[in-house]
Amino acid sequence: MPTEWNLFYILTVAYAVICAAVIVYLIIRSGTGRLIKALIQSGASTPETAQTLDKLGCNSALIRFFLRDGGGLTKTVCTPDRRSKSELRRINGRRTKSIDFSSARFYLPPELTEKAKHLYIGKRTNPAVLIISLVLLAAVLAALYFIIPAVFDLSGSGITV
Repeated sequence: MPTEWNLFYILTVAYAVICAAVIVYLIIRSGTGRLIKALIQSGASTPETAQTLDKLGCNSALIRFFLRDGGGLTKTVCTPDRRSKSELRRINGRRTKSIDFSSARFYLPPELTEKAKHLYIGKRTNPAVLIISLVLLAAVLAALYFIIPAVFDLSGSGITV
């Protein structure tokens, strides 16, 4: 049977991990969504109309991380010298050299615009719903703090499930 303090630490760590995951998700979604919106608003839909990250106002480390070779945005955002990651693999079967972000231009092909909007922009999360959800999660974890020891006490007293 776990002691009360061990159970408290386990539930606290679980809550902290869930909160951290939510925060990271929101940061990633806002950064990538900002790039997709900028590409759509600037009309960067062909290799000829491709824009640099500086012109789009999206030259952050987070966006560069997702645009690197093998990054999450390479499935939708393209550069004039290579299209999507799947097409690149079909053409030469190997990775290209890393991207020079100071001069690289990016665009969003029309056939991938709806997919990108759905994946990276979508509906906004209401902050009130987020706060209420985290409070309810804390309440559930607090209830588990009292319920789990009671279940172990019942099982130890000869009652079987």
